[in-house]
Amino acid sequence: MKKTDKNPGHLPEFLKIAKRLMKQGDYEGAVNALDMANRLYPENPKIKARFATIYLSQGNIEKAMQYADEAYELDRKSLEANINLGKIYYQKAHEIEGENQDLARKSYAKAAVHFKKVFVYSSHLRPLQIKYRVLTKRAFRDYLRLKPAPVNRAEAEKKYDKGLEKSVRKAMRKLRTDNSGI
Repeated sequence: MKKTDKNPGHLPEFLKIAKRLMKQGDYEGAVNALDMANRLYPENPKIKARFATIYLSQGNIEKAMQYADEAYELDRKSLEANINLGKIYYQKAHEIEGENQDLARKSYAKAAVHFKKVFVYSSHLRPLQIKYRVLTKRAFRDYLRLKPAPVNRAEAEKKYDKGLEKSVRKAMRKLRTDNSGI
């Protein structure tokens, strides 16, 4: 007799059952288990995040996004919600990169933010932390790769001069403070 037979409201058991069914490829059964849990705990972020995981693994990005957003709104520190949102935004950015670079850049940036949250909130889980640190860097690198080019040469030169001027001022201040002690 399982815990869910004795106590139909036992959330961890529903989550375990759904995870096991998902691993076996029975997505419909996993969704049914989560539906029962969702009826008992409609405001639980773990259930919403698990729904998102299932739909993401099935390739249903819209439903995955809906549930991941719900989970994130309920608990902004949810590892599973942030993982799902990071994956969704990264996948969306990759798909639209050729068509709309500005939108792809924004999606890469959002993916990097969610992956970084996983990195920060998973300090107790070292392997997970390492994996999402790498994914954060990858998403940020892709974001930078799609950074828009300057509108014209004059604007680019102005930005370069401004940056150079700022660097020179910073170096001069450092020299003054270093020499003031002599």
